[in-house]
Amino acid sequence: MKQQSATQWKQERCFGEPLEALNLLCWRPAYAGEPEDEAASTLRIALWDRESEMVALGWGTVAFLEAGEPALLAQGCSSLAKQFTPPDDGAPLPPLFFGALPFDSERPWTDWSGGFFIPRLLYLERKGRGEWILNHRADEADASRTNALRALRQAAVLHVNKSRDAEFTSRPLVRGNEEGRGQYETLATHARTATRAGLNELEKVVTARAVEISVPTGARLDLRQTLEQLLLRQKDCTVFALAKEAGDEFLIGATPELLVERHGLTVETVSLAATAPLAAAHTLTTRAKERHEQEVVTRSVRTALEPYCSHVNVSKPRVRELTNLVHLQSNIQGTLLKPTHILELAAALHPTPATCGEPRLSARRWLRDHERLERGLYAGPLGYFNAEGNGRLVVTLRCARLREDRAMAYVGAGITARSNASAEWLETEQKLRAITNALRIVALDAVMPVGVSCPLSQVSA
Repeated sequence: MKQQSATQWKQERCFGEPLEALNLLCWRPAYAGEPEDEAASTLRIALWDRESEMVALGWGTVAFLEAGEPALLAQGCSSLAKQFTPPDDGAPLPPLFFGALPFDSERPWTDWSGGFFIPRLLYLERKGRGEWILNHRADEADASRTNALRALRQAAVLHVNKSRDAEFTSRPLVRGNEEGRGQYETLATHARTATRAGLNELEKVVTARAVEISVPTGARLDLRQTLEQLLLRQKDCTVFALAKEAGDEFLIGATPELLVERHGLTVETVSLAATAPLAAAHTLTTRAKERHEQEVVTRSVRTALEPYCSHVNVSKPRVRELTNLVHLQSNIQGTLLKPTHILELAAALHPTPATCGEPRLSARRWLRDHERLERGLYAGPLGYFNAEGNGRLVVTLRCARLREDRAMAYVGAGITARSNASAEWLETEQKLRAITNALRIVALDAVMPVGVSCPLSQVSA
């Protein structure tokens, strides 16, 4: 665990009108009475959680817990939370921790292992109201921190108003086709062979690939424009941008899949599987391969939750329509036997058959032996939770690592005994479009209107 300065902290909160969060992406807060600190002003998280109707942006880092064994991480977060005094204003507890964990703890990205952090400054929008939360040392006077937080809010309002009418031109980043097709189809064929043979009772394995997209000379990727496209195109998804600590690279995406949500003794998740083009929505529920794939996920998720719950309810599968794809989805809700930290529930559910396979241990072993890709944070849990372990975690699908000069997009498909390698390749191409069609580039030397163009280096005009 890395923690800055004092060990005792307080949370100051004030309320105001909701702001245009996209226009806050380039804002760098300056803390009154403190020396300039680039790390404290760096954007660390931007999240649009459509399901819970919450927007969150966080700057700086007060404390950080590196990714590790989930039960120990949950204990560490609970212990650290005791060092923070929440706002005493009667409103619901704000989220305290934000972050992400890798798909496979034994195969993280070498330069970005993941974990959960507490932002120095947090902006929330929920229930039509804006909230500002400042984490400050407990030995600082409450009046000075209240004034500092109000000054930060006013500065943010001025920044948004100034940038609202600015115009900026961007263009799509075009990529070539067919990258790595033969290699992926070979991997998918091996996976299908393993499921047909029932190797270690293997029913399904999810194979993944990555596509690197370079930016043309004289241009750079633009965070704000890209996120705006994701919000416009993926209206039924959680859109996110999680920054490395230095702020020079983001994991961005628009995921349709909830891993777990917990509020008190209520736990919710989904069984999301099977993929088809939007035009084939009316046939999805009658296709044997897709029905079986979704049934495998539903059975596994229910089995994982049952030891924690007095009862678990599963809805009938329905067709979930996205922008260019459809899936089968069942909603799953349980009543917990006792309060259980969301990270413990995530450990029981992750990875699901929708991202790994079934049985889980057999599928993970097969992937470690055959899939060369280091998935890192792709297909892992991402989200937030408060001091009581209540929160929401999604699965990082339809995502990419974003730098100014390149993007690395990740995608996968579920392979069963009925799979066709060529069809699975085409499925991954359809899924890739969710992220690659949203990528936007601007001229490297373009004039940057305040709050509109957002270079990944976070150098604002």
